[in-house]
Amino acid sequence: MRLQSLDLSQNQISHIDDFAFSHLSVLTKLVLKCNRLTHLTNDMFQGLSNLTVLNLEENNLRHISKFVFAPLRKLQTLSNSLTALAPDALQMLTHLSELSIGYNFQTRIPLTIRNMSSLTFLSLVYSDISRLYCEDFAGLRMLTDLLLSHNKLVELHSCAFRDLHNLKTLDVSSNLLLKFDDSFGLSLPSLLVFKADRNHLDELQKGIPNAAFFKPNTALQTLDLSENHLESLDFLLEANLTHLQKLILRNNDLSVINEKVFDALPSLKYLDLWHNPFACNCSNAGFIHWLIFNRQVYVDRAFQYKCASPTSHLGVFLLDFNVRWCWESTGFYCFVSSSALVLLTLLGCFAHRFLRVSLLYGFYLLRAFLYHRQRQRRGCAEVYDAFVSYNVHDEEWVYRELVPELEERQGWRLCLHHRDFQPVQLQCKVAHISSGGFQYRCSHRLCCRSRKIANSQGKAILENITDAIYSSRKTLCVISRQYLLSEWCSREIQMASFRLLDEKKDVLVLLFLEELSSNQLSSFFRMRKLLRRQTYVSWSRARGHRGLFWEKVRRALQSEVELPAEGLLPPDV
Repeated sequence: MRLQSLDLSQNQISHIDDFAFSHLSVLTKLVLKCNRLTHLTNDMFQGLSNLTVLNLEENNLRHISKFVFAPLRKLQTLSNSLTALAPDALQMLTHLSELSIGYNFQTRIPLTIRNMSSLTFLSLVYSDISRLYCEDFAGLRMLTDLLLSHNKLVELHSCAFRDLHNLKTLDVSSNLLLKFDDSFGLSLPSLLVFKADRNHLDELQKGIPNAAFFKPNTALQTLDLSENHLESLDFLLEANLTHLQKLILRNNDLSVINEKVFDALPSLKYLDLWHNPFACNCSNAGFIHWLIFNRQVYVDRAFQYKCASPTSHLGVFLLDFNVRWCWESTGFYCFVSSSALVLLTLLGCFAHRFLRVSLLYGFYLLRAFLYHRQRQRRGCAEVYDAFVSYNVHDEEWVYRELVPELEERQGWRLCLHHRDFQPVQLQCKVAHISSGGFQYRCSHRLCCRSRKIANSQGKAILENITDAIYSSRKTLCVISRQYLLSEWCSREIQMASFRLLDEKKDVLVLLFLEELSSNQLSSFFRMRKLLRRQTYVSWSRARGHRGLFWEKVRRALQSEVELPAEGLLPPDV
């Protein structure tokens, strides 16, 4: 009989006698699917030496021994739904290239498929496999298609695929996958199609280590990650998928798409983003612009994508969102930012050029305020009766007239620059350091402050001045034309006046060595205000009455009058 194909599917067959097909020696295809077969005898397929296709799907077969398929030496395609296969049930099928043994309750890969070097297609779909072991696919070096969909896999280990160097299609959809191990992609250098939809691969968006799976797979052409709760595609930026042509991402949680992802996929031809909760705002402006103007990628149903947020755009088509105002607002923000930066730069330059002295004054005044508060908390005592502030040009008068009278005759204890400022360094050659108009003369026996600190910053001298003012009951300012021109003298009287305002006590005594007009005092406006309120003495007017002059100075140093809180600084004259 020359029959080559026989289909007995859906005939309620429950039993087939031995040698039932022995007279069909030229039969190449036998279909027995959807029957009620529960077992196969060892002699059932005797005589079918030319059979290449056998379909036993959807029967009630429980077990197959190693001798059942022995006569089928030329069998190439076997479809079977079995609960169990003997470890060597398929070892005699040396020409078998396609094997489908899914739709069963197997919990792991059957041992009988190992080392089947002729196998190119293997389907284990709709089973209960929850784990892949390192030896499960050992020796399957010719395998090109592996279908493992609708199982219970949670993780894929690279060792299970180490012999599958020719695998081109891997389907692990509808599993429970959470992640891949670091070396998974290295085991599949020839992979072209990877289907991993309907899993839980949202960890991919964290990039490391899961995105490492894609880096070695430069040959990959089709990638399906639908229904994986993905919220971002940034993991594709470093994936190195330069040959990817088809990307399917349906039913994820993608609200914002980074359009730069598509720059990393230069071969992309087809994109499916159907049913994602897109946001209609400026975060998607770049993606919307790409959707409209790209000419390389076909985006499936792009004009039907709808917005899920914000609520004001719920249900609106994504491509109806007007991105023009996003560019306009961005340009406006850039203009405002750049203008603000230029303005700040100009203000900074202006302040440095014209307000530097005032800013420095404010800084020193703040330091004085903080220093005074600190001294109040500590309860420091006043160790001097008066700190003498004078210019170096008036040094001779101070030591010839003022010091002998106030210290030797009247008994006041004065704080003088050269004598009472705290020394810091003990090794110093002759140097001249100006402070308060006074020029310190440092020698190997006494160095008031280092030249570097005094000349470049003035920090050490400023501290000495502050200490002197707040360690004295009063500050005695010896004022002359040169005094008004001195920056340090200015700082000394400013700090002294700040103490006057803060403590509301008469702590400032002004001693004029020469007559000064209002015009000469105009730049020193604070002193003009002080003159309207303070008692001051004039040396130039008392040359014939020196006794009276020094008596006025004594009374001024002795006075402890508290000033009224209001009107401390009357308006400028």
